[in-house]
Amino acid sequence: MPRPFRRALTVAALVAACTLVTRAAITNEDAELQFQLGNLLFDETRYPEALQAFDQATQAGDLSLVRRARKGKVRTALRLAEFLAEHPSVDRVHYPGLRAHPGHAVAARQMRGFGGMLSLEVKGGYGPSVRVFERLEIPKRATSLGGVSTLVSHPAGISSVHMPREVRAAVGISEGLIRVSVGVEDVDDLLGDFSQALNPAHLS
Repeated sequence: MPRPFRRALTVAALVAACTLVTRAAITNEDAELQFQLGNLLFDETRYPEALQAFDQATQAGDLSLVRRARKGKVRTALRLAEFLAEHPSVDRVHYPGLRAHPGHAVAARQMRGFGGMLSLEVKGGYGPSVRVFERLEIPKRATSLGGVSTLVSHPAGISSVHMPREVRAAVGISEGLIRVSVGVEDVDDLLGDFSQALNPAHLS
């Protein structure tokens, strides 16, 4: 096989592998995806430029780390959601792991864990929520999701700022909404950071 074609095939295999690893991080298909990943990367009869032994071991280890990280994120997200739901500065928390969430029963039947995404609505609306958003020290401010770092976004002031206020309200984006993609940081550190950011003394 000409070298350019072999190189293109290798790149395609690695891109597909990244897709499988990402799916493993957010779904419950771990066993099936590991099998697919093994076929994709390690079968030299299908891919002449298959990874060598050291790279194979590295990729297999990475998939295991991804799976453990996902489980840790889910546990942290649940603790954070429970903490926020009881906080006096928070009006509402959206997380299917909370029993009060309207989709809790369905999520409990369909999921192993309830994911690492949640959102909270700060009492007082736009101004107080911006102050909370700006006082958070551990999370990174970004509109992405699913990384190893905790990410926060303020939709009314960032990602959805160009939407008319009434349109945002119609689709459930309140002025005090903060979206959180939970990362792998220590859960007590995150709870402490959200606690100081939500201190009522800083919101008036």
